[in-house]
Parts: sequence; C-alpha cells; structure tokens
Amino acid sequence: MNGRSTVVASALADADATAFVHVGDRHDAALRYLVGFDGPACEFAYVHVDHPVVCVPPAYEARARQSLDGDEVRTLDGPPGLAARAVLDDALDAPGTVLVPRHLPHDAAVHLESGGYDLASTRAVADARAVKTDAELDRHRAAQSGAERAMAAVASTLSAADPADGELHADDRPLTPARLRRVANVALAEAGVSDAGNTVVRSDAAPIDGVVRSDAADGEPLGVSDLLTVAVAPREPGGYHGVLARTFVVESDGGWERRAAVAVDASRRVGVDTAAPGEDASYVRAEATAELGSFGLSPVALTPELPAVARGVGLDLDEAPDFASETPLEPGHVFVLAPAVRGEKGLVGTADLAVVTEDGAELVGSVPTSLSP
Repeated sequence: MNGRSTVVASALADADATAFVHVGDRHDAALRYLVGFDGPACEFAYVHVDHPVVCVPPAYEARARQSLDGDEVRTLDGPPGLAARAVLDDALDAPGTVLVPRHLPHDAAVHLESGGYDLASTRAVADARAVKTDAELDRHRAAQSGAERAMAAVASTLSAADPADGELHADDRPLTPARLRRVANVALAEAGVSDAGNTVVRSDAAPIDGVVRSDAADGEPLGVSDLLTVAVAPREPGGYHGVLARTFVVESDGGWERRAAVAVDASRRVGVDTAAPGEDASYVRAEATAELGSFGLSPVALTPELPAVARGVGLDLDEAPDFASETPLEPGHVFVLAPAVRGEKGLVGTADLAVVTEDGAELVGSVPTSLSP
C-alpha cells in the first residue's frame, strides 16, 4: 500500500467507514493525487475498501496499472458511479458508510445512495495534499527551476532590446507581449515543463474609472517606459506547479514605480519571515498586507490567476492552506507570495513560490526583483 492509499485507509479507520469513493476527470486534482497520473478527460472512479480499485476506460488501463503499483484496475462499461457501486457490492457483505470528497458529482452520489450506501464527507485527501512530501517538493522545485529559466529568457530579451522612437525592438522587429510570451514558453519547454496556458505578459496603464486600460495589446509594440508584468505558472510532468512573476521597465524615471517596487519587495520579505510552523496563514497575509499599507499602498491581484498577497499551491494553483483562514502552517506547506500594487503608472508586483520548513519558510529559487531587466 503506497502513502496515498495509507491516507485513505487511515481516514476509513478514523471514521469507522467501510469504503472511500471518488469520481471525476483529469481536471480533478484530488483524483490525480490518488491515482498518480492525469487520467482520462471523461469521468472515472477511484474506490478503496481494503485496497485501491480504479475504474477507467480501456485506453487508460495500462497507465492505471502502472500508476497504482499493481493494485486492481477495472474497465468502465457504464457510468463511473455505477462502476464504483459494483466494486463495493463485490467487496462488502452489506452496504455501509462510504467516505466521499465534498465535490463528488451528483450523479455518482445518486448511484451510491440508490445502492443503500450512506455517504459521509471527508477532507482527508485535501488535507493530505496540503502537506507535501519530499518527493512532491522536488517536483515543485523542478517546475520552479523551469519558471526561473523562462524569466531569465524574458529578461535577457528585454535587456538586449533596442529602443526606437520610444518602442522596443528585437531582431529589427517591434517587441510585443505575444513575442515575449513565446520566448517564455519556449524556455519552459526546453526545461521540460509545460506552460499549462498560464503564461501572462502584459503592459497595463493605471485604471480609468476602475477599469484597467491596456497600453499594449498582445500584438502591439512595447514602449521603453512601459511597466511590464511577466508571470509564469508552469507544471512539471507530475502536475505540480511553479509560480514566478516579475515587473520590468526598460527605461524608468524612478518616481512612483521605484517606491512601489521597494514596498512590494518589503512585503515579500515580511511574508517569508512571518510564515512559520504553527503560525496562522491569515496572519502571514495580514502582515504582508500591512507592510504595503506602511507605504500607503493597497494590494491587488497581479494577474487573474494569482492571488492578492498569498495562496496555497500544489497540483492546483489554488489549494490548501487557505490564507484567508486561521489554518496553522505546517512544514511541507507550499504557497505563493504575490504582493502587487497599482498606482499612477500601472502595476508593480512579484510572485514567488515558498515552502514552510521546520525552521520557518524559504523561497524556492532566487530571481532578482529589480525593475530593470
């Protein structure tokens, strides 16, 4: 029995339940965690009575057998909820209590309940996913290494760009957000990680009546004094994410953006220094936010995919620990620190992956935070 199966077995013993069932598709991080592979695009089932049984389409049978270390695999010939009920009927003398995640699909729940099984919600898998093993931390580091390589490629391209009539050019062509995004994604691919559709390169002006106006559309040239947001959130082959974001400006006149950069960097340091085993996650976010406030600035989300200040990350870009709650941090918790502010000249922010250790917290990797590429 592997470590993930042990998590389920312990939950069953603690709840005095007879089985655990989950149904979902490859987009369900909890299922990816349990079976160890992306899984099919259609729904499939994971059942645990005294050992794992995974019910998948025939095309995924070989991958399932390999990922489950020889545990039982069945092929689907109908709705996965019915397949899960059939596994339970075969393994149990009578219906009992079945643990399920809170987001079990409704039709799967109906199939189980119609078979006489009582369902009880459990957070066991979600809580186990929140604390990363050494192997999972290595996967995060691999993804973050790819993110660093992508950011270095973007910074190098910006640094070598030629200013012409207030615009940036590379290889005698205007440099655009689309071109820089390709630079980042090529570097990610060369590092063996997927961009996962998460790469953001944009130049935003200050908001007008609360609405963000984009100075540079995807195919329009970047200006030499544009504040440029570059964010990557790649996935390594096992599905674990890295997260990295920086703000660049090729020709800065100092002023507001320099002050904003100092504030953001100070908030980032406070977040790392405050995060420690036993500390409430919400306190870490509050302290990092307060540091921005000491500069007279308020936090904003750096990109729609990234949080204001802090968020847990793993197989999903948004998972436990919840930094809006009083959840105590533990060694192995992985999170992203993303302080960002918006002002008279646009957006300034950073995002970094961090991990809670026995002694505090540390950033994964090291990339300069300077506005200058």
